[in-house]
Amino acid sequence: MKKKKIIYLILSVIVTIIIISIIGLIVIFNNNGVAQLESFEKAMDEKDYDTLSHKMSTASLSVSKEEAKAFVTYMYKTNNIRKFQKEMSQIKQNIRDDKTENSIYGIITDNQNNTIIEVKKNGSHMLILDKISFKPYSYNVYLKPQDTSMTYRFKDFNGKEQTVVTDPKSYTKFGRFFVGEYNISAIKRYESPSLVKGEQEGIINIKTDLRNAKNKVVATENFKESSFQVSLDNDEQLKDLKVYVNGVQTKYEEKRVYGPYPSNRSISVYAEGKYKGKTLKSNTVKVKENKDINNQNITLEFDTTKIDEMVKKDREIENEAKAFMDDYTEDLNKAYKEVEFKHVEKYFEPNSSLSNHIKSMVDSKNKSKYTMPTYTSYKKDGSKIYIELVKKDKSNNPIKSQYELAYDHKDKSFKIVSYGDV
Repeated sequence: MKKKKIIYLILSVIVTIIIISIIGLIVIFNNNGVAQLESFEKAMDEKDYDTLSHKMSTASLSVSKEEAKAFVTYMYKTNNIRKFQKEMSQIKQNIRDDKTENSIYGIITDNQNNTIIEVKKNGSHMLILDKISFKPYSYNVYLKPQDTSMTYRFKDFNGKEQTVVTDPKSYTKFGRFFVGEYNISAIKRYESPSLVKGEQEGIINIKTDLRNAKNKVVATENFKESSFQVSLDNDEQLKDLKVYVNGVQTKYEEKRVYGPYPSNRSISVYAEGKYKGKTLKSNTVKVKENKDINNQNITLEFDTTKIDEMVKKDREIENEAKAFMDDYTEDLNKAYKEVEFKHVEKYFEPNSSLSNHIKSMVDSKNKSKYTMPTYTSYKKDGSKIYIELVKKDKSNNPIKSQYELAYDHKDKSFKIVSYGDV
């Protein structure tokens, strides 16, 4: 009996020691999780970016020293630090209570409530020192589309050179960045189809809190550049408008932003338009570097005096062409009445097919007669004139006809080239 009591006593002591050890380990285990958070906070206070980089880096996402610095700067802003402290307190309480049903103790968020760090139970090890782990979340950062494709070269935080080629029709991913603000030195290359080629050194500015209407983080650029919109004056009478940048032709679009182009290149702009087939050129403007982030507004003017003279001359030719057709109608009636082609032969090229056709009509003794015409359309294209008119025959039937006239600018004369009833 005595021997059994000794055995029971020894077993009781061992069980008691085990229970106490387990309780102690649990206390130490839980306190260690809190201690890791406090160590994390201490590294932030002391701006120990190497330690923070090590704590937040995972196999899938490396947080650089520069990103750790940006994180600390971001978190110590007035509004962010209070939010951060409140979230850390809640995570510590969750660790002490250890009532979480999953592996996540809590999250750290940015000022828009996006998760930037997830604090988790470390399931890969059961050692005291690996009680919790920090899982960082990064942001996709985009470059906005520009007039043409651009190429950017820069070094990432690991010193590796990166190249990004943008799509002029959509936002292009520049990279992934941890929360904060960054100024990335880059070289921007302007290649074909850019109207002005070259390259420029500058800065890509990233603020992960700044988002566009589609909730994308969009970087801003700080390069010495020129970009502009074009307004045209005195172009109301002109067609086929074109813009020329350094002599290279491109379409004119009222709301289009031309560029950006490197401002270390000379940039000159002018426009061309056509009036009745004749090309007119505007003044030329030398484009300077943008003063701020806004595009410049450039006004190109066409010579209104020259255009007015052309419009006046064209109206005179139109009136003369219609008078020519009035005279032709009167002489045609006379030719039919007298059966004499000589009254209208001057209106055609000698021995042309149309001249011979009208002669045969007159010689047929057809007693046709027409009213004076009314004009429904007029178009001039260089030396060609197209007229549509309506006249009535002797039976009072309306006849719509189309004529092509050839105009001689030297002697200001007309000839009928073709004719047809519509």
